[in-house]
Amino acid sequence: MQVEAIAGGVRPSRREAMALLGAAAAAAGTWWPGTAHAAVPRIQAGFTNLSSDSDRIISYRHQEHLWQTADGAFHLVMNRGTLTPGPGLCLYSSHDGGTSWSHQWTFLGTDTDSVSDGQLAGDLLSVLYQTVTGHLVHQQLRYDAAGRGWTVERDEMALVSDATAGINPGMAADALGNLWCCFVARDRITNDVQLRLLVRPAGATGWSDTGVVFGPTDRRSIERSGRPVPIAGGMGIVFTVREMTYWAQRSDTQALDAPWDVTTVFAGTPAFRTTDPYASHFSVVADDAGSVHLATIEENRMLHFTRDAATGRWSTSGILLSGTKKLAYGQNCIANGRLMVAWSVQRGFGNLVESTDGGRSFSETAVLVLPANADGVSYGQARVELPTRCSGPLLALQQYSDNGVVRLMRFLVPQR
Repeated sequence: MQVEAIAGGVRPSRREAMALLGAAAAAAGTWWPGTAHAAVPRIQAGFTNLSSDSDRIISYRHQEHLWQTADGAFHLVMNRGTLTPGPGLCLYSSHDGGTSWSHQWTFLGTDTDSVSDGQLAGDLLSVLYQTVTGHLVHQQLRYDAAGRGWTVERDEMALVSDATAGINPGMAADALGNLWCCFVARDRITNDVQLRLLVRPAGATGWSDTGVVFGPTDRRSIERSGRPVPIAGGMGIVFTVREMTYWAQRSDTQALDAPWDVTTVFAGTPAFRTTDPYASHFSVVADDAGSVHLATIEENRMLHFTRDAATGRWSTSGILLSGTKKLAYGQNCIANGRLMVAWSVQRGFGNLVESTDGGRSFSETAVLVLPANADGVSYGQARVELPTRCSGPLLALQQYSDNGVVRLMRFLVPQR
């Protein structure tokens, strides 16, 4: 069943849209909580040495912060807040499955509010982040597996403007080597905000503004985010403006400043956005066949959509989780060639589900069991973080608060 909105057409009501999702899930055989299912492993949480005094330790959900290199090591960009090493954004590495982490690099000019996005290609990590002054910086770091360390190969400004502050960047490279950055641009005088697009053309010496704007320009709210993702023959972007989720795409044959084709993927509930102040509670990953998978939170439901690489059409496998009032955070990834979706809840446990048929159906992989409640411990901001791609055991990190210190726990899910 296709769930598509036609630009300029009539959108289904929220009740009709949710009925479509439920029908699609039932037809596809999607796993639903509360139904009979085979016993699955219960993965107990372990503790790490990662801590911060910033609640943006691994913000935002549509961005990538965790990667695995070919030697099996995991690497994380996190926000240390005002702590040292730091302050602000830092790169950490783990060579024992995510238990212990060593500080590798501090991204200068960042503070407790800075967020980043990154892409790993082989042993080259590209990170794009916002600074204290509202600039956007692009750094590339090279990993040395033998020495277990990183060296900086490129350090450049992607956006420097007295008129515009850059916020909330998302970045990806297309097949031609062009780097694309979708970010929130805030006018420093009027406070108007819009989603803008930067590009670093392959072989160029720097970044430029394409002039392309996604969605409206207004000061009603900052609620908008964009996630670039490469597709066959071009580039796509999943972007949100408040309760709306859109898809934009371009061809490699178009000029770098040409307009993108935009369609609507999903219309959410306006009142629900109060729990998602940056409209960033979604995650996007492309599988090995080139299909794009979108996991998003809507009214305490985890929803899943797929753009088929062959047809270019979006469809849904429905609601992966329903009826949990504390559901707020989730993420998807490709682990051992399989599509995985994990989510956290604020009490008791979270879940990990997988698909072996390109996102048409899902089955439960593991129950992620949180530690018992302790004095001063809160799971109220239980962000979950997965590597974009990994092989072997899957590492999942989850945020929690321990007597005022923000920490990350770990779940290591064995390969099946």
